[in-house]
Amino acid sequence: PRDEHTPVVVGVGGSQHSRLAVRHAAVAARTRNAPLHLLMVISAFEDWGGSSMSWMPDPELMERHRRELAAQLEADAEALRAEHPGLRITSEAILAEPVSALLDARDGRVASVMLGSISQAVLQHAEGPVLVVPPLGAGA
Repeated sequence: PRDEHTPVVVGVGGSQHSRLAVRHAAVAARTRNAPLHLLMVISAFEDWGGSSMSWMPDPELMERHRRELAAQLEADAEALRAEHPGLRITSEAILAEPVSALLDARDGRVASVMLGSISQAVLQHAEGPVLVVPPLGAGA
């Protein structure tokens, strides 16, 4: 049992498909009278693995990039607040491993994620409901 303080969590990436997932999550949040939390996860350089280990990005550069994305995400959240007055919307951009971050944020009722390897992993490990938004035009 969840209460009205338990957010709907949506994984955000910045693509058109991501914007569609955010729209679905906003409707899910309004329907449940729950807050909406926009979560952008940037893979931490420790998680890059493989051949990319020969080149490690500057941690300060990664943090600057995260702050820039967080500012853009907050601007997107502000626009969404104007479209959905009364809907409590928070945003966060973090450096982390995406699947773990989405699962850790899953104190929420629904994680709206885009179809792909991350959403499949979240589906397999989530302990609550998950909404997967397929790409526009996918399937018949």
